[in-house]
Amino acid sequence: MRVWKKGMAIFVTGVMFISLGVGCGRSGGTDGEGTVEENFSPEGESGERSMGRYLERELTSPTADRQNYTPNFYMEKQSDGKLALADQYFGVYLSSNGGENFVQTSCPWEELAKDNYISYAAISPDGASAVMCTPHEEEGEEDAEDADSNYYYYYYIDKAGEVIPLSYPGGEEEFLTGFRFDRQGMLYGFGTDGVVYRFDRETGAAKALFNVEGIVEFASFTEHCMAAVSTRGEIFLYDLEEEALTPGDAVLQDFLQENL
Repeated sequence: MRVWKKGMAIFVTGVMFISLGVGCGRSGGTDGEGTVEENFSPEGESGERSMGRYLERELTSPTADRQNYTPNFYMEKQSDGKLALADQYFGVYLSSNGGENFVQTSCPWEELAKDNYISYAAISPDGASAVMCTPHEEEGEEDAEDADSNYYYYYYIDKAGEVIPLSYPGGEEEFLTGFRFDRQGMLYGFGTDGVVYRFDRETGAAKALFNVEGIVEFASFTEHCMAAVSTRGEIFLYDLEEEALTPGDAVLQDFLQENL
């Protein structure tokens, strides 16, 4: 359950820098009622745990009964208020009651999955998606002298179903570890080269935003800021409007060191 603990730490970090007015030169607030974070239990268990004044409620995964299956969930609240769960193997599930029940819907990357192994999938608030995949190998293909050295492929799929290849400018030995959408539906990727990229959703071109030591493992967004945490436990606050990093905050760093 360590991965869920990290996810919760990122979520609470986001709430903290909103409520404390940390970073990006803006202040925010909460309603004083606390916040509920809903996480999935791959083992099919449900329960509640508290972290300070925030409540973490684990929900049973809609694919918890699958055998020999390692999920890589991506959860996002949709613009219509529904909760969406992207599962790289089984597609998209929607919940209209906050995650109590999920209904499987159409899979945006179904065609890609016919010829590729989907290793990561993310879904946007507007229903668009992004996937990371590798082609299925045919017999003898791995020994071919002219085999493509680019083993990983990345695609953005808009809400109308159009598939746009994404261009990753990293080195031959580098690759993206995952994607994240912000609240406006902009797409970001995190490379093993330590660079955070933003992708043009029409052309697929990548723009490098900033570098970190290590790799960005988690990211969370407000309307104006990105909070990213690296594998070294450092937090980076990035102003989406100014397109610049903002000074770090000791309180947030201490919180992360204690909870990651």
